[in-house]
Amino acid sequence: MSGGGYEAGNYRGSSTEGSPALDAAPVSICLEPHEFLLSSLIGAQNQLARYTQHINHHASIDVAHETEGYQHSARSELAMSKWLKTYYDGHVTDKSAKDVAGVYQLRSTALPQGRLILRDIDSPTDPFVLAIIDGLEVRLMGWIWGEAAKAKQYRHDYRSCVLYWVPQEHLQPMSCLPSPEEVLHA
Repeated sequence: MSGGGYEAGNYRGSSTEGSPALDAAPVSICLEPHEFLLSSLIGAQNQLARYTQHINHHASIDVAHETEGYQHSARSELAMSKWLKTYYDGHVTDKSAKDVAGVYQLRSTALPQGRLILRDIDSPTDPFVLAIIDGLEVRLMGWIWGEAAKAKQYRHDYRSCVLYWVPQEHLQPMSCLPSPEEVLHA
């Protein structure tokens, strides 16, 4: 599987478009205060669904940082949708839904050098995007196919489960992200 990226004007409008030296640069999205509040509410709804529908966390989830995790997830998904200029539905309580545009999976962290983390149960055919959260700013650092992320070199055993930790420098640039159509026909 390979991503050809978007043609100018289709989905995204990055300030780095057409500039090869900057193609590997992260995409920075600044959320408006109302978008921040919306993502916080979506994160809270997902957390509430966990309690009311008795949805168990994967063993890798740190329960002490649960609320922050839900909010970071929603914030990164909203930012990616904003960058793609596509609708974000929040897919509250639908654990089978893809995070953005029906095809992309997001992973988020507040750690500037954080890694994209996949679980053994994650799809090998989905593109995964790493988002770094810093207040109202969300930086999309790059992406990788699930299959490539599950290489032995990234494997870690953590809390009785298998995780894959992909360093940022091993991610494809966002300028090469495949379109939803390319993902669906890959």
